[in-house]
Amino acid sequence: MEIVDLHGRTLPVFSFDAETYYEMGRGAKITLSKMSTTEYVRSPKFKVHGASVRMPGDDNIFWVSGCDLNDVLSEIDWPNTALLCQNTAFDGFILSQKYNRVPGYYLDTLSMSRGEWGVGKPHNLSQIGERLKLGRKIEGALEKTAWIYNLPWALEKALIPYANRDVELMDDIFRALIDLKYPREELHIIDMTLRAFCDPKLHIDAALCLEEASEEAAIKSKLAAHAGATAAQLLSNPQFAQLLEARGVTPPTKTSPTTGARTYAFSKADLDFQKLEQDPRVADLILARKRVKSTINETRAHRFLSHGRPTLPVPLQYCGAHTHRWSAWDKINMQNLPSGRNGQSDRLRRAIIAPPGKVIVVVDSSQIEARTNAWAAGEESLLRTFREGGDPYAETASEIYGYPVNKREHKTERQLGKVAELMLGYGAGWRKFAYTVRAGMMGPPIDITDALAIKAVNTYRTKRKGIPALWDDLEGALSRMEDGEHFEFGPWEFYGSNVLLPNKLFMRFDGLYSEQDDEGRRHFSYKARNGVTNIYGGKFCENLIQSTARTVVAMQALELAKRYPDVVLLVHDEVVYLADEDDADDALQFGIDCLREPPSFCPDLPVDAEGGFARNYSK
Repeated sequence: MEIVDLHGRTLPVFSFDAETYYEMGRGAKITLSKMSTTEYVRSPKFKVHGASVRMPGDDNIFWVSGCDLNDVLSEIDWPNTALLCQNTAFDGFILSQKYNRVPGYYLDTLSMSRGEWGVGKPHNLSQIGERLKLGRKIEGALEKTAWIYNLPWALEKALIPYANRDVELMDDIFRALIDLKYPREELHIIDMTLRAFCDPKLHIDAALCLEEASEEAAIKSKLAAHAGATAAQLLSNPQFAQLLEARGVTPPTKTSPTTGARTYAFSKADLDFQKLEQDPRVADLILARKRVKSTINETRAHRFLSHGRPTLPVPLQYCGAHTHRWSAWDKINMQNLPSGRNGQSDRLRRAIIAPPGKVIVVVDSSQIEARTNAWAAGEESLLRTFREGGDPYAETASEIYGYPVNKREHKTERQLGKVAELMLGYGAGWRKFAYTVRAGMMGPPIDITDALAIKAVNTYRTKRKGIPALWDDLEGALSRMEDGEHFEFGPWEFYGSNVLLPNKLFMRFDGLYSEQDDEGRRHFSYKARNGVTNIYGGKFCENLIQSTARTVVAMQALELAKRYPDVVLLVHDEVVYLADEDDADDALQFGIDCLREPPSFCPDLPVDAEGGFARNYSK
C-alpha cells in the first residue's frame, strides 16, 4: 500500500499492532482503565510483548517478539514511510517514546471510522469490520496474558494469530475506507492531529505547575477556614445545606432534570445559588464552596507534571464531537486552558513552553462562527460589517441599548452585544439568553432585566433577518430529510438523514423522526451517542455552522503546516504551531495570511485573523 502525504510525497505504508503488558481486575494499576495513555506507555513497568507487522511493500503479516522488535524497526526508512494502526495514538506513541521511531505520516483506522460514521457509532476493530462486512477480530487470546510480565512461549505463540488477524482486518478496513473515497485532506488532518500527540515537542515549566497547584490548595484552605467550615462540609450537599440553615438562610432547591425530584440548587450555574453571593450572611460560604468544588486547575497542574516529562503530548480526538470538531481525551483537556481574563490564573498556559530555539505562535480565526453563520444565511448587513472591519458586537449592543457603544468605553454593553451575536444566531429565546448572561457562562456575569433580554432577542432577529430565515429553511430541511429526500442547500448536500459537509464527510442524524404537537407542529429527534436528542432549525444551524467553521480553520491549518509542520494544538478557532526564534515574525505573518485566505468551497467568506508569539503559550 502507498499513500500521498500533505507535501505530495508517495509513501509506502507500514502496518503495526503492538501487544503489551497490562493488568486487569481487582488491584490492577498498569492498565488504561486506571492510567492515561501517556502515563501507561511511560510507566517503568511498561513492556512490549511483541507486535504484528506488515512491512512496506510486503504482502505478508508476521509476528515479531519484543526482544527482536527494535531490529525490525531499524530496517524502515521512517521519514519516508507512513504508519498505519487501528489506534495510532497508542501504537504511534509507543514507537516514538520507546523506540524513537517517528514516521513521515500517521494513518489511523479508528480516526477514519469516527470521521466516516460519527461519534454515535462504536469504533473498535470488530465493529468496524462488521460494518464493512469484513469480519471480526479473534476474541479471547489477549485476556490470558494479563498480569504476566514475561510471557512464556506458549502464551506468546497463542497471541500470534490474534495479533496477525488484527493487522489483516485493519489493513482491509483502511483499503475499504479509501475505496469509499475518504477525503485526502481529512487524512492530512488526522496526521496533523496525531503528530501533536505521538511526536510531542512542547515542554512544561514544572515550577509554574507546582505553583498553580500549591496556590489553589492554599486558597481553598484559607477560604474554608475563613468561612468556619471544613472541606468535607463544603463538598457535601446535605452538610452545606446545614451550614446555610445555621446562618438563617433557606437552601435553594430545584427540580432535578434526571429524577424529577426536588434537589439542592447548589450548581455554580444556578441563579438562586449565585444570588447568595450577595447575601452577607453566607457570601463567604458560597465563595468557599465554589472554590473547593472546582478542582480542574489543581488536577490539570498535576496532570501536566505527570504527562509533561520529558515532553508534553497534546491529546486531541479527531472528529471527537458530533460536529467533527476535536475533543479532549487522555484525561487532560488542552482546549479550555484558562486565559487569565476575569480573574483567572493563566499559569497553566504559561507553563507550556517551546523547545530550545523555538517560539510558540498562536493565530486566532476572528469570529469564525459568526462569520460563517452570516455567510451561510446571506446576511449582507453583517457580512458588510465584517468586510469593512467593523465591530459587530458593538453594533448589536448599540441597537439593543439605543445609544452608540464602543469597545473602549462600554465594556459591559459590548459584552452583552457579543453574547447576543454569538448565541442568538442559533435561535436561543430570551429566557435562555438572560440566564446565560446572568450566570456568566460566556464571559463576566451581567445583571440584566427580563425586559432588556426580550429586547435583545427581538432586536437581533429584526436586525439579522437572514439568520432567522436560515433557521426556518433548515427546519424545512429536517422535514425533507425525514422523508428521505436528496437535495442541496447552501454548502451542504442532504442524503436522507445524512448531511454531506464541505469536507466531504457526513454529519449523521441516525433515526431522524418527528412527532406532531396539538397545533400540528413537527418536533424532530434523532439517535445520538447518549440517547435521543431533540433537533430544530436553530440547533441544526448551530451544528452545521460549527462543523463548517471547523473545516474552514482545519483547511487553513493544512496550508500553514506545509511551511510550519509542527502544529502542536488546534482549539476550534485557534492554530498553535512552532517556529524558529529568528523566523518568528515571518512565521506569525504567514499564519495570519493563511487564516485570512478562505478555502475554495467558500471563496467569498470574509475571514480574518490575529495572533502573536512567545516562548510560552501565552495568548
